[in-house]
Amino acid sequence: MMSWSSILRVWGLVSATIAAGLFHTSIYSDGYVFVRLFAGLFTTVLLLSAVVALHISMLPCSASHTLSSLLLSYYIHQKCVFKVRPALAKMTKIWQDPRSAQESLLQGLITRDGDTVYGKDNHLSGIGSLEDLQKKHPVTVYSHYQDYIRRLADGEEDAFVGEKPLRFGITSGTTGTGKLIPVVPSQPQMTDLVIFKSWHCHGYGEFGAPSPVQKHLVLYCKPKVTVTKSGLSVTPLIYFPEESRFICDVLFTSPFDGFRIMSDYESTYIHMLFGIRDKHIGTFTAPFLSQVYRAFKLLEGNWEIMLDDLTDGRLGDHLNIDEDIRKALNAKLKPMPERAAELRSEFTQGFEGIMGRMWPNIKFINSIDIAGFQKKLLRYSKGTPVYTSGYSCTESTLALNVNPRLKQYVLLPDEVVYEFIPEENCCEEQPKTLLIDEVEKGKKYELVLTLKSGFYRYRFGDVIEVVGHHENCPVVEVCYRTGELLNLRSEKIDVGVACSAIEQTVSNWSDANLVDWTCADSPLLHEGSKGDGCDMFYMVFVEVDAASNNNVTEEEKEMFDGILRKLHGIYDNYRRVGTIAEPRLHIVQPGSFKELEDLIIGTSTTSINQFKMPRKLRTRKQLDFMLTREVSGCVPNLNY
Repeated sequence: MMSWSSILRVWGLVSATIAAGLFHTSIYSDGYVFVRLFAGLFTTVLLLSAVVALHISMLPCSASHTLSSLLLSYYIHQKCVFKVRPALAKMTKIWQDPRSAQESLLQGLITRDGDTVYGKDNHLSGIGSLEDLQKKHPVTVYSHYQDYIRRLADGEEDAFVGEKPLRFGITSGTTGTGKLIPVVPSQPQMTDLVIFKSWHCHGYGEFGAPSPVQKHLVLYCKPKVTVTKSGLSVTPLIYFPEESRFICDVLFTSPFDGFRIMSDYESTYIHMLFGIRDKHIGTFTAPFLSQVYRAFKLLEGNWEIMLDDLTDGRLGDHLNIDEDIRKALNAKLKPMPERAAELRSEFTQGFEGIMGRMWPNIKFINSIDIAGFQKKLLRYSKGTPVYTSGYSCTESTLALNVNPRLKQYVLLPDEVVYEFIPEENCCEEQPKTLLIDEVEKGKKYELVLTLKSGFYRYRFGDVIEVVGHHENCPVVEVCYRTGELLNLRSEKIDVGVACSAIEQTVSNWSDANLVDWTCADSPLLHEGSKGDGCDMFYMVFVEVDAASNNNVTEEEKEMFDGILRKLHGIYDNYRRVGTIAEPRLHIVQPGSFKELEDLIIGTSTTSINQFKMPRKLRTRKQLDFMLTREVSGCVPNLNY
């Protein structure tokens, strides 16, 4: 079977040859003017066709393309390239004067929302500037909006936001109850030009652009979808509806039917199977890097079965997939014995650096690492960089990456009105806030957001650090979420410090590698008895990849306390005076964190695509589950 490169080379040469003949005819023929004009027009079309065909023939090209998807992919990417320069010029002007952009955005939102029920109740029409906003509107949390959003979801169109919602987003709920968020037409979406700007201007500049005819491997498991009384869908941020069928089949390695699978194992298996059959993928995309790591663990454990499927062009019976989806996928999965043999040769050599060996033209992994999985993934991805294109949440896209090698983001002053609570004031109910041109490099702030989704001065919960400026606009790093602070006695230990202490502790254990971890406060054991005489301490749950978890001694576990005391002076002081007791470190059985993930997904609004392992357990049910997963197999005494 001829490759697309060979087919297009022939196409280009034939088109150029015919074009040359027609050009000669149109110039030297004594025929009618109409005939000569037609010949000239047809010559132009053929020449353009030849140029495009010859250009594509020189590029890495996914073999799974049809002719139509090949040309559409080329058109979509080239169109995007032409839009990038003017879009970047516009954004540069905004970044040079972010305060003006913030004022303009606020006035647009006030005009839009002033006549809604929420706008009238909160006197939005009387707000004329950012200073007015700070004086006249309180700092809010989600509960402030719940009744208005419920009324909007029930069909009362003027209840909350002055645009008709397209659907409702639902937050993950891994650190609390999921929140319903209106998604309106004016919001930037993950697939909008706002992200393409980041890729082309920053990620592509650093790592090189994938070719316009390379497909992209995307990990995705279809979430449950509910419907409001008004008939609008309620979905997570990352969601591929039926209308995405066209774009999936053009741009992604998996056909759209692979995006209809609702089970984690089967969806990952299918995306990896269709991914490995394509030697020329451009990027590997997943919401979180933990999912990429798990996908490669699945490949390593199942590659022989997957190669059988690839050789036969049919899915095996071991996959629990709806019959209509199986039939549709089998129709797309043509036998590829040569590719299977090529992969078998690579897999039998081991999985060190397998990503680059399978896909020699891959540019980068587009994902977020919030749990230290980049180090673990290095075994598979050696040489393939990880790039986080943007800083986003269900409420909005908040910033773009300006440092591809790091996770540093420039804010978007034309999309979100930002305010900043100094870190030392985060515990106040109505703290004073700073505006976008008032923050200082090196300081940490809790974000307060006014959003196109209808929220005003909304405490988002993320604490960021200002690490510099791009033009005149702040560049930030995300530090932690306020809901995940370890904070028994106002010591405020953030996730980064706790993670560092755990990693250092485990590194001192022989033959042990950290798989995952989480913590809990002791008051969770006693259901509201904080301050009534019960000991105050942290419970730390650690899963390690070790030959025998039972070999870790009590002295080795106690290292955690000493290391944390060295890393955090306030915690050390509380330990010294005895107001915080020694932490309890529990080693849990292999697979416990995957089971905890299943538990949380099964009892919350989160989906597999959204799931982030909580670094602080928030329910007694989660805590009891982890306590019963200790390596000893014994249920510990819950009355410490």
